[in-house]
Amino acid sequence: MNRQTTWVITAMVVLLACSSFSNIALATGKYNSSLVIILNHSKDAAQERMIQLQDMGNATFDIQSLYSQGLDEYQTALSLLNNDTSSGEVHAFHAMNMFKRVIETSQQHVVKEQGDPSTLLQNISDSQAHAQKIRVIARANSLSTDFSDYDKAINMANAFVAKNDLDSANEQLTIAENLLDRIYSQLETQAESSKQDRAIQFLKDTQATLNQMIGNAKSLGLSQSTIDTLQITLNRLQNAKTTDEIIDTTNQSSNLQNVTDQYNNQRIVNFQKESMRIQHEIDVLHANANKMNIEFSGFIPINQLLDDIKQKIADGQTDEASQELDQIDSLVTNMNDVVNGAPAIIQQIMDTRTFANSLQNQAQGNEDLLSNIGQAVQMLDNANSLIVNATSASDLQSSKDELSQATSALNTIKDSIDQSVSANNAPSNATSANPDNATASTNPPANTTNNTSNTPTPSNDTQTGINSTNSTG
Repeated sequence: MNRQTTWVITAMVVLLACSSFSNIALATGKYNSSLVIILNHSKDAAQERMIQLQDMGNATFDIQSLYSQGLDEYQTALSLLNNDTSSGEVHAFHAMNMFKRVIETSQQHVVKEQGDPSTLLQNISDSQAHAQKIRVIARANSLSTDFSDYDKAINMANAFVAKNDLDSANEQLTIAENLLDRIYSQLETQAESSKQDRAIQFLKDTQATLNQMIGNAKSLGLSQSTIDTLQITLNRLQNAKTTDEIIDTTNQSSNLQNVTDQYNNQRIVNFQKESMRIQHEIDVLHANANKMNIEFSGFIPINQLLDDIKQKIADGQTDEASQELDQIDSLVTNMNDVVNGAPAIIQQIMDTRTFANSLQNQAQGNEDLLSNIGQAVQMLDNANSLIVNATSASDLQSSKDELSQATSALNTIKDSIDQSVSANNAPSNATSANPDNATASTNPPANTTNNTSNTPTPSNDTQTGINSTNSTG
């Protein structure tokens, strides 16, 4: 098994990995793009080998001729893949096969010249470059690979070159190359075993996407002919039995790309309108918040998300923009509840602060009461902070709960102050006379009327306390 043959196998792997296209019309384009990437990798590998051979003076006529034929097939494949996938594939695979033969045929010439340290280092570098390409392909297709043994052999090869032990370095490079061939074989096995599952999933995803496009077509203002084209493609896909038929279906639908462009362009227009609507709603909410002199932190993630949506729309990432528009709609709705519900709670917090201040004036000299009042004031601060950082109605409720606890604590303090005032102003019974001996008493009875008139009258707030927030809603 050699790596150039695996480029061909991996082309289908990459195709099948693309199981979540934004629309089926792009399926062929994505497949061709993946095939071109692998074709370029194959050409680059052969080109590197030719440069290496020319530098060593070992580029024979046969090898040069084979490389030239591969380049001709390569150019033909590139010109055809944009319009005729089937013919383009044939020429692409022919080109990769010729590039592979260049690598294989020239291998013996390279091995003979590996006594040169610079050449050996270049071969090690080439091997690492090939390995990196395979890592990328494996990750893109979620295929499991273990390069640890390969990396160890390559590192040892470099270490031996540094010590000028070229024989040992060449031996480690050979081990590394064999390990890389084994990795190719493992990737091929995984790709073949999961190919059918990938094809089935790809078919399900593309059918679902087409159904979604057809369902949205009329609301987007697309013509009936456009809808018919989408429906025809969907019907063909539903009857497709092989992966090749899936690809051929999209390739034969020459108008499908134009239809998809119309669909996506109209979605972009609609999304732009939607983002403008949301921007207007945010501006209105900002204006209302400014009237309260409050900088709600909940606006920060909304503004960031809106900027991201606008960028995605500009980049044509319609699916991603659609998901984020749904998300920001929910955030704006929640902030609307916050901005509209906050004023009443803020007013209650202000009234309760006034109540707390009046209690502080009455509690002067009583450190325990002043400490309790300070704790209640801290609760009021927490309630206010919850409003500033609120992003939903549940956060407002949390602020109400905190305010309710503060109010309850202050009312308890007020009752304690009232009881203390009453106790200090109550008449003393220590010298009260027996009514039967009233005329013999040395102290007159307490003038309760005068005593009562001297009792301070609390303000309306301190007399009645502050109603619990929960009772006021």
